[in-house]
Amino acid sequence: MNTFKKEITYLGKTFDQSIMSDTHDGFVLKPVTKLATFKELDQTSREQHKFHFRLVTFYTTLQKKDDFGSKEGEIALDTDEAYDLAVEFINKYAICDETEFTNRDREEVLNDAGAMISLSMWLAKEKFFPFFQVLMPSLKV
Repeated sequence: MNTFKKEITYLGKTFDQSIMSDTHDGFVLKPVTKLATFKELDQTSREQHKFHFRLVTFYTTLQKKDDFGSKEGEIALDTDEAYDLAVEFINKYAICDETEFTNRDREEVLNDAGAMISLSMWLAKEKFFPFFQVLMPSLKV
């Protein structure tokens, strides 16, 4: 199984005893950076085939020019699907351990919209688009 590492920054709950009081539990949100390990996409892994087919739904072909200047035939991202794919990717392909990237880290990434947007855009550019182009070489992204 091939893997890759990706540094992820998210807002995580951190305990600060100095602010703990009767009205404050002592937890504050602070940026946390962790190095996560993920399984690579593998065209020959039957366990991943359903995910590969979901990548197809990640793209929609525009039929006409829209308000943002897209032209007919260009590829547009489906942001709902981008989110769903990022969540599925984190849940299925992140390798959690008790040293580098834990289950708690994974949950905190999933809770942070900023981290999810950043990770999903990185995944799209660095992993999903290249993989999709291998499956469908005629796609221009």
